[in-house]
Amino acid sequence: MNKEVVRDNVKNEVGRVAKVFGPVRSPYVAIEPRAGLKTLAVLGKEVYVQEEREYGKGKRGN
Repeated sequence: MNKEVVRDNVKNEVGRVAKVFGPVRSPYVAIEPRAGLKTLAVLGKEVYVQEEREYGKGKRGN
């Protein structure tokens, strides 16, 4: 499972998505905070998920 990066409004890394749960129309996420983060600084704030692209070998059409 690829854990997506979670960032705050100034693009500082907050952590990574650990789990997605709740209703499909309005899901919630559990975030693994990065080391040294003061979690109270982001509690109740909007955060954003940055999708990471996977590069490298994929399926080949041989």
